[in-house]
Amino acid sequence: MKQVGVAVFLLGKKQSEVCKELNLSKSSVSKKVQKITKLLKDRNDYKRSRRKAKSVKRAVQRKEARKSPKKENE
Repeated sequence: MKQVGVAVFLLGKKQSEVCKELNLSKSSVSKKVQKITKLLKDRNDYKRSRRKAKSVKRAVQRKEARKSPKKENE
């Protein structure tokens, strides 16, 4: 994920330093930082929803398993 690397690079420094290094104005840097933080937030929200879906799926499976005990194969 290229954006995460850039985000760590940008968020780990002062805004003025980033402006000098990338030859950008303050407003464009702040826009980029906002965009990157939004991307990271969206990604975290997505991951959280996937984890939640997995746990719900497992809970349903456990419930089903309790309802119908497995028949032993002979």
